[in-house]
Amino acid sequence: MMEEADARNIIALEAAGIQPHGLLFVLHGTDFLITQASANCSRLIGRRPAELLGKTLPELVDPRSRSVVEAALRESSDRDPESFRATMLTGDGREGVAFEGIIHRLSGGCAVVELERDPVLPDGSSPSPGPDSSLRFVRRSLAAVSGHVLPVDAARALAREVRGFIGFDRVMVQRIGEDGSGEIVADEHGVGMASLLGLRIQAAGMASDSREEFLAGRPRYYFDAAASPVPLIPSACPHAGALPDLSRAVLRSLPVAQVRHLAALEVTSGLTLPLVVSDRLWGLVVCQHRRRKYLTHEQRLAASLGVRVFSDQMALRERAAELQDMAVARAAASSVVADITSDAGFLEDLGKSLEGFLRILEADGVALLSVEAIHSVGSVPDRAMLSSFHDELKEMASRETRITDGAADLFSSLAGCLPRAAGVAAIPLGRGEWLVGFRDEKVSLLPCARDLSVPGNVGREAEIRGRSAPWPSTMTALATEIRSALLDLSRYHAARSERTSRNLRHLAGAVAHEVKNKLQPGVLALAMLRADQGYPLRGEFSQLAELGERALHDLAKFTTVMLDYSGESFMESLDVALIDEAVKQATEPRYS
Repeated sequence: MMEEADARNIIALEAAGIQPHGLLFVLHGTDFLITQASANCSRLIGRRPAELLGKTLPELVDPRSRSVVEAALRESSDRDPESFRATMLTGDGREGVAFEGIIHRLSGGCAVVELERDPVLPDGSSPSPGPDSSLRFVRRSLAAVSGHVLPVDAARALAREVRGFIGFDRVMVQRIGEDGSGEIVADEHGVGMASLLGLRIQAAGMASDSREEFLAGRPRYYFDAAASPVPLIPSACPHAGALPDLSRAVLRSLPVAQVRHLAALEVTSGLTLPLVVSDRLWGLVVCQHRRRKYLTHEQRLAASLGVRVFSDQMALRERAAELQDMAVARAAASSVVADITSDAGFLEDLGKSLEGFLRILEADGVALLSVEAIHSVGSVPDRAMLSSFHDELKEMASRETRITDGAADLFSSLAGCLPRAAGVAAIPLGRGEWLVGFRDEKVSLLPCARDLSVPGNVGREAEIRGRSAPWPSTMTALATEIRSALLDLSRYHAARSERTSRNLRHLAGAVAHEVKNKLQPGVLALAMLRADQGYPLRGEFSQLAELGERALHDLAKFTTVMLDYSGESFMESLDVALIDEAVKQATEPRYS
């Protein structure tokens, strides 16, 4: 039990630690009183952390830059960090030390101030490349990225520009797939370094908190990956009674696993910039250097801006590609749906047209799942599994299109179908009906980036099973168009069927009325003819009259049925009372 508690404390202290090349202060209240200070204050400014607690931060600043710090503190917010430059007073009589400062707010009225300087330079100064250099980099990045159509080519241009600006040994662009795995799509590196282009990184290589951090657009920078983290004094905030939230701190230390990995790769300094496109993590720009190399806040800001330009360009291109895909999908869907023209019934007609959807979906098999029947073509699961799969689709809370190249991860009913149904594109059609494209399993061997922190892992090929080839990028747009076209066609079939039925009813009514008009005189005449008026008909004539009267009565019943079908009332079909009255009058004696 004690070992678990100690482990939690170590993790907590590690998370609250910072990199030793900078200082960190936690301030509280409108007076900006120091409630926590990093333990390296003695080394960097010659003042013990304990003697700084309770003082205000402006008291530690050279009077010539105090107004700048006070203004930055007042204007800081919880959204964007406020930056400044200031000279900190030392406690041993030395000349003040110049720092770059960053301020960001925390909840509860606290603020975090981070002070950095280049520890390699003896005078402690941190020369900036200047705003002109940063603007030139952003302008060049925009021009370089805009000059390429393919995202991979644009990514390589971005990697070249970033490496030329910050001077690191290697700058890579890692594209992140929907499953969280990564692929190196651009690698700009120094002479004599091996290329990592095309290597894959497993999805487990990125922690969930790191993903959230990158989605928020926050870069990660480390000056010396091998340096021991510096704790805060005290470790817990006196006001909150807990460790401070350093998730937005530039100086926060690296996780132990990442430190081991970087050491094995002989990487000392690094900068990771997220590529967020349309609110999703499109990729990462990973910058690595084999020696310690300090990047000023201005350089990091300029690099982040260049990457943001790339992200915006990717968003525009993806939107343009999406519109083009929609147009292509609409034409393809229309060409297949146009063939469904028979009158056998919408679902029956659709089931006979699955060959066309096999082609348009680029699938190995296609199935139409409905309550009435299951139609399929190509490589699909057996009917029992299709039925179970249909039940699982109907039980899903959301009736949205489901597209995946790992179907067993999403649908338990398909877990035993391999090598069939490794990939699924399920398109809802309403009323429990689904059009589903299936793709067979595609076993692939992918080169994985080596992790030298794990013994024996010097690079390998990973065998990927249980997945199909990825669906084309147009699949979402295509599914939307197919669903829209089929629903329109279903409504058209229903309207046409109703119109045909209405026309048949009108025809039946018209025929019945016409027959009725011709029928009543005949019935009346035969009734009068057979009436006993003192002149009885001979036997054969009486029988013929009876047969005729019976036939006309049968025809009257048929007229009734037709008029009922057309919506007319029974009394309108044949005026029986009128006929009975006519017969009655005809059978009364004419002479007294």
